[in-house]
Amino acid sequence: MADAAAAQVLHSAAPGQFDDIVQQLGKMGAQFGNLDTLKHELQLSQGIGANASISNPLATELRDKLLNYQQKAFSGAGGRGSIVKKVNARVWLLPGESPSQFQIVSFAEKLDLTNLQTGYWKSTWTITSTSGAKAEVKGTMELHTYTFEDGNTQMQLSHSFDGDIVKEMENERAEQPPSLANGVLFKIIEWEHEVLSILKGLHDLSADSLKKIRRVLPITKTKMNWEVEAQRGVKHLKQTAKR
Repeated sequence: MADAAAAQVLHSAAPGQFDDIVQQLGKMGAQFGNLDTLKHELQLSQGIGANASISNPLATELRDKLLNYQQKAFSGAGGRGSIVKKVNARVWLLPGESPSQFQIVSFAEKLDLTNLQTGYWKSTWTITSTSGAKAEVKGTMELHTYTFEDGNTQMQLSHSFDGDIVKEMENERAEQPPSLANGVLFKIIEWEHEVLSILKGLHDLSADSLKKIRRVLPITKTKMNWEVEAQRGVKHLKQTAKR
């Protein structure tokens, strides 16, 4: 397998599967002259060694607030409202195109290979200060999940958010004076919940609507059991191959 094809496969690898895919591609004769570079790019995309020094008070305050939120929302520390358990959460800063602009990236990854499921949630936000009390926020959110307990299923979702102007806000308990970082964080949380609503809709579709379109068998009038049919298909193929 050529380097370019192998690199493309590795770039699209499911979360937590990079090393395993390298091993499998190696058995197929793939050559990895740039394997270290590919792995370094993957680590940078996950925030490992990607942090930059940004001389912006808003950036520093927002990074701390967003990391605190990520750890509570994604790592299980938030109790019943937590999204997933045992998650690695990271937040890092990148310079923008002008002195009044910076990027903040958050990455939450769950690698639960014991239960045969992995996934990550990544968001990249561009913050542009318009004044001392206002800023423009825009960005993108990416999700990639992988389950391989009963089959091999991946889901990828990318959603963009156009620029929106935010203002200073108090925090939930009003223990500190209003800050622009609170306003930006509130907007990010609002957009994340918008994506969660999309995911809930997809889940409801797969749980209800797709089951309704299963074929009704003509004699028993029951819905076809796809798992049983798949087993019958494999059995038929084996019998055909023996002939």
